[in-house]
Amino acid sequence: MSDGPFKNLKLGTRWKRFAEAVQNEAFDSSACCALASHALMHEILTDSFRAILAALQSYASRKQLDLDPSSSIESIFNDHMKTPFSDTLQKQIVFRLSDQVAPADAVRQALDASVNEHSSDARNRIVDEFIRARETREIQHDLYFRAVNNVKAIFGSLAKSEVCEALHVGNKNAFKDAVSKKQGLDEGPPL
Repeated sequence: MSDGPFKNLKLGTRWKRFAEAVQNEAFDSSACCALASHALMHEILTDSFRAILAALQSYASRKQLDLDPSSSIESIFNDHMKTPFSDTLQKQIVFRLSDQVAPADAVRQALDASVNEHSSDARNRIVDEFIRARETREIQHDLYFRAVNNVKAIFGSLAKSEVCEALHVGNKNAFKDAVSKKQGLDEGPPL
């Protein structure tokens, strides 16, 4: 038995698991949403990002704020390792601070916007892999269309607010129970 069309994906193991579930009719949309949320959490919430988020929350909760909060925010991000997500978050925070939004609100709003952008990028990466699999004939044409439509529907219904809340509190395993592999003989994907 082959590993399927996604054995050589450029995606991480959690995204591969999501891509396989999207194709499998035994997985309902709620299970696929949980897999996508879990993959997002693990992709975003690295140790470096936890440190950035903690520093941002500490800064935002200070009683005495700076006259120029943008420079303090820039300093926080410069002190930590850059990732594509942290870069997006920094731009979103600075944008909100320039509109005179309070730092705590700016961080929360920027986190929401950054998660939306990151999930959109993840959706596009997965669709690109389905396109590649179709072009190399690793996946049938009709299965490709069904899978791409499922991916778009799942990302459209993704509970991004739950992902943001889990990020805000630093709970990397917020969706772990929903995606854990079953151990018993009678336990399989929901029918």
